[in-house]
Order: sequence, then structure tokens, then C-alpha cells
Amino acid sequence: PDPAGMVRRLHDLGFAVTLWVTPFAELPSEAYAEGAAAGHWLTKSGGSGEPAVVRWWQGDGVLLNVSDSGARAWFKQRMQRLVDETGVDGFKFDA
Repeated sequence: PDPAGMVRRLHDLGFAVTLWVTPFAELPSEAYAEGAAAGHWLTKSGGSGEPAVVRWWQGDGVLLNVSDSGARAWFKQRMQRLVDETGVDGFKFDA
């Protein structure tokens, strides 16, 4: 796969490219592991600190703790990396 090349070809055809983004991560994903290590997911009640697993339309996953400035900064950094590496023009947020 060549995401940056695909975005360049779409730009050459006059298209703007946006990505659909959700504040969820699936458990086997790199994003889950990275976010869990940094404490960026909502946690279970009771003070265990474990990420709360929820069911969403993609299956089981965790939710970004948007009330935490560090989690928001981490999420923003991941999106900026996509812009820098692929040239996408923006994001559509959904939950």
C-alpha cells in the first residue's frame, strides 16, 4: 500500500482527502497499546486504572478520555502524523 501516493493522485485529480476518525481503538491495535501505556483511555470504575472495554459498531474497544489534556494532545499528534506522512487534508470525527 502507498497511502501518500494515493493521496497525491487524488490531489492531482482535484480532490481533497479527509479521513473518518473515531475516538475508539480496538484491543489488538497499535493505538490501543500505545494509549493504554500512557493512560489515555477511559478507565473502569473502582480505581483499577484498567481501560474500560465497550461494545461499538466495530466490536469491542476502548474510548479516548477526551477530558484529559494529555490524551487529547496524543490524539492530535497521531492525526498530525497522518497529515505529515500522507498529505491528507482533514478529518471527519464520529463516535
